[in-house]
Order: sequence, then C-alpha cells, then structure tokens
Amino acid sequence: MSTTYQDLIGREEFVGKVCALVDGLAADNHFCLAIDGDWGSGKTFVLNMIEEKLSAHDEYFIIRYDAWENSFYDDPLIAILSCIIDELQKQLSIYERIKSAGKELVSSVPELFPIPKKYKEELRVFKEIIKTLKKLIRAFRQPFSKDTNQKKVGEFKSYQVLLNEVKQKLKLIVDTRTKKGKQAKQAKLVFLVDEIDRCLPNEQLVVLERMHHLLNVPNCAVVCAINAESITDNFESVYGVEGKDYLKKFFDFTYHLDMNSNEYLEKLLGSFEEKLRKIQTAVEWEQEPVKQAYLCLLYGSKRVLANVDNRSLNRYYDSLQQVCNEYGWNNLNTYRTFFFIVGLFIRKNVSKEFLSTKDILSHPRKDSYSADLGDYQMPFHDFLKDYTGLDRDNLPSAVLYNDYDPKLNAFSWEFNSIIAHSLNPKSVSAKNELEKAWVDHLMPSNPENEKMRDLIIRYGGETRCEKKK
Repeated sequence: MSTTYQDLIGREEFVGKVCALVDGLAADNHFCLAIDGDWGSGKTFVLNMIEEKLSAHDEYFIIRYDAWENSFYDDPLIAILSCIIDELQKQLSIYERIKSAGKELVSSVPELFPIPKKYKEELRVFKEIIKTLKKLIRAFRQPFSKDTNQKKVGEFKSYQVLLNEVKQKLKLIVDTRTKKGKQAKQAKLVFLVDEIDRCLPNEQLVVLERMHHLLNVPNCAVVCAINAESITDNFESVYGVEGKDYLKKFFDFTYHLDMNSNEYLEKLLGSFEEKLRKIQTAVEWEQEPVKQAYLCLLYGSKRVLANVDNRSLNRYYDSLQQVCNEYGWNNLNTYRTFFFIVGLFIRKNVSKEFLSTKDILSHPRKDSYSADLGDYQMPFHDFLKDYTGLDRDNLPSAVLYNDYDPKLNAFSWEFNSIIAHSLNPKSVSAKNELEKAWVDHLMPSNPENEKMRDLIIRYGGETRCEKKK
C-alpha cells in the first residue's frame, strides 16, 4: 500500500501484537482473530495499519473483504470469491509490469537482468486460479431445488464439493507464493474482514458462517473487525439463545479496542496546532488557544466527549480544516481559533440548533456590574456554560493554575461576545419580549463574526426542521 497511516490513537502496539500472531502462525495451521470494538472505535483504521505493515513482506498474500460494500451479492461466499479474484488480478497487473520492464532490461543488458522464474510461475498459476474461481462462482449461483429431502442431500454434497475445490485453490495460492530453499519463509494467506456490523442482522450471521466454512485452510490467518455485542444481540434475537458461545466457534483470539476519544481528540488538535503554528504568526501562543479549547471540551460538566466516538472525531477534524481553509489560516487569531474549535464541535456533536438565530434569541442577555469582582460581569449569555458545562465563574480545578488562571475566563468572554455580535439586526424579527431585549442591545454586527458563525453552521450541519403542528 502506498498510503502511510498516522497513528494518532496509540494503536501501534495493538497492531504489532496482531501482526506478531500472523507472523508466528505455524506451518499448516490457521486461526481467526476478532478485533472487537464499538462503532467508531477505529477498527477500520487498525485494519489499514495491519495491512500496511504486512504488505511490506512478500510472503503474505493479503485479501481485503468489506462485508457491507459487497452486500449486494446473492451470497457472501460469492462476494468473498470475487474479492479473491480482484486481488489475484491486481497481482497479475503488477507482475505483467515487472515482466514488461524485465524484457526491456534483458534486451539491453541480458546478462544482468534475467526475468525471475517465480514471476513466470505465479503468472501462470494465478491465471488458472482466476479461471477456476469464476467457474465456481457460476456453479454456486445455480438455483437449488427444494422438492425432496433426497435432493437436499445431493445439493449439500454438491456444495461441499465446490467448497473443497475453492479451498484447494486457496492452498495453491499459498504454495505458489512460498519460497524455496533453506532461508525460505512459509507464505500465508491473510484475510482482513471489515464492516460486518453495518450489514443487516441476518446478513451478519451468514457472513460469519460462510467465512468459517471457506477460510478454514492451512496457513491462513483471518482478522475480522466486529462489534461483538451487536452480533450476539442479533443472534439472541433470531434464535433466542446465548450469543457469546456462538461467537466462540469462529474466533480463536479476541482483542478489544477501547474508544480513547479524549486522547484521540487531544492528538488531533495537536496536529491542528502544529499546522497552524507553521502558518500563523499573529496568534498569541502564550494564551494557548488550542489547549484551552481542548480543556473546555474535556472538563466541562456536560462531559461532551463522553458520547463521541473516534469516527465522529475524524469527521469533526476534517470539517475544522475545511472551515479554516475557507476562512483563511492567515486570518485566524487567538480567539477566532478557540471559537472555531469549540463552536464547530458543539454544532456537530452536541446540538444542531447551536448558533441558529432562534437559539441565540431564546437565551436572555445580561448587563450588570459586580463591585465584588471589580470587573464587569459578562454582558452576554454564557453559551459555553449551556453547551459544554464550563462555568467561567467556577472553573474546574483541573484547568486552574496556581489557584486561578484567567485564560479560560477570557476565552469564554470572547467566545460569547463573538456570538452576540454575529447577529445582523436587520435580519432579526423580534416577536416576543425576550427577542426584543436582544434586539435592543444589538449593535451593528461584526462582519467577521457573521462570517465565522456562517462557516460553523455550514460545516457543522443544518438546523433540524421542526415538524408542523
């Protein structure tokens, strides 16, 4: 694979363990391993890393099977065989290019560049296997009659004959790839299976059954990304019995992935800050806008990170970069950076109503003076307190430095000030006393604030339509 995956979730050790199991597979043995994780926990990312790491060694023949992407096939068995054919054809394409390059080199300096014999042999064998698998797919697609029990027995035997022939071809792939000689390493067939969770409940069980029957071949390692809880629940709803024992018959090993969303967001924002530092010189870095934004999301009493998975964080991070691209990285300053990070997160993951005109006008303004604090209280509604639970007057001890740190206090003020001055008075229709109170305090809106609010609404998702009563 040409893509290099950046490990921001700390999965390198996990991937290393799985690859070590594959590497240590004894000759003529096989195993099936489950990577169990909740939706969005990063299972696909881990499979990508495993594929990339194993692809560096030519003794592995790797086949990637996306169960959901291939769910349009009549039977998962046909889909799996089609994926095997696709990979064989990909290998043939590579070998044909090598063969073509080899011929050119041979014609120029034949004594230095002979065409490797293994390429010729693999080309021949793989072509034959493709032809056979295509015939087997046609055979599996033949309708089975259901008239008598005797015919059903015959169909079962025919199915087993076809299945055994497929297994023989899978074994032949491995035998062809295995190098000869004292230093030779046993080749292995590696199936990486993803997105079973996204299939319909009954399809999930069929996929597992087909894989169990087909991939029980020597020198084969099967690595499946699954949500075990989802599959066992489906099994119990269909058959009314315990589902955990059902999964045990498929998997020799089960590794569990934790969500780690807090750590993942921290690393994503670390990458964001690294990029921003290279571009933006106007940001007051001693104010730590990126770190303060992360602390706001992490330590607010609403615990807004608790129910956000890594897949949602990826989508949020992509949107954050799109917002900055459109706004202009050079136009960011200290408080705008904080506003985009926190505001976009709220809009995408907490409330689609956030920053809508209705949402802003439905909250009361305040304009008072506190002699005790020796400063004006914030004359704006505290949206951070509403949506993240971060109270600027009662900051959590985890974010305080030397008993009190004014950084988040100042960021909170500016965050809510941007919101208050993002409404254009001309576009506001005051229908009640609360809205009129807002409009009475509205000054001419700040064009930059309007633009920032508009970008968050655009990339954060549209406001949900209300049902008519």
